[in-house]
Amino acid sequence: MKPASQTEAISPLRQDIRLLGRTLGEVIRDCEGRAVYDVIEKLRRAAVKFRREGQDRDGRTLERQIRRLADGEANSVARAFSYFLHLSNIAEDRDQTRRQRQQWQAEGLATPGSLQHAADLLQGAGLSGARIRQHLASACIV
Repeated sequence: MKPASQTEAISPLRQDIRLLGRTLGEVIRDCEGRAVYDVIEKLRRAAVKFRREGQDRDGRTLERQIRRLADGEANSVARAFSYFLHLSNIAEDRDQTRRQRQQWQAEGLATPGSLQHAADLLQGAGLSGARIRQHLASACIV
């Protein structure tokens, strides 16, 4: 089987999630120590394997690993996975915005929130380009 880099391009979302995951791993290693990082990484790899392959034995292995965690490790693991989920959600929001922007550009539409979009809305409401420029010229810019 060829690596993903040889068979298909990695999506911007996947790239963002990988970057955020690596960065989080570095922060965990620096703040919690190598031992805690290794425990979290072992669980992460086991969870990925179970999700990808769906083998019952992998699920049981993951459950055993979780049950064996000391209290401090369990808190660190829960915190790490929680942070990763939050970072993944942020990456997904960013990706959705990226895709919407690309769609609007492909359709020749101004991106909502842009100056062009605001000008289009004002012109659609009956203000002329000259009137919009007049207002912009008289605006107080700090």
